[in-house]
Amino acid sequence: MTDFKTTDMAKADWNMLPKHLKKGIHNYIYYGVPVGDFLTAVLENNLNRTIFTADERSYEGLRNIVSFLYWYAPNSCHGSKEIVLKWRETYGLKGQGFTGLPDMI
Repeated sequence: MTDFKTTDMAKADWNMLPKHLKKGIHNYIYYGVPVGDFLTAVLENNLNRTIFTADERSYEGLRNIVSFLYWYAPNSCHGSKEIVLKWRETYGLKGQGFTGLPDMI
């Protein structure tokens, strides 16, 4: 079952994310597209791997990324390795039957 925040994605403040990571986060949430090592670690809530795979720009934006996920992203798309794998396997919000989604970027 999809959580309440899923229907609130239109209100998401995408500008709080580092520019170089917006596309990956957008396509992951809406379409379940796999992301790189750093974002995967963030989504899986793996702090050690997050820190050790972050480049300088990603590290500087980490607080905003985590805040974005907390406030806007569906809880069912982040939090553990199993959750992330399931999200990718079910193709994100699109795979859950949501319509009117923005195009992949």
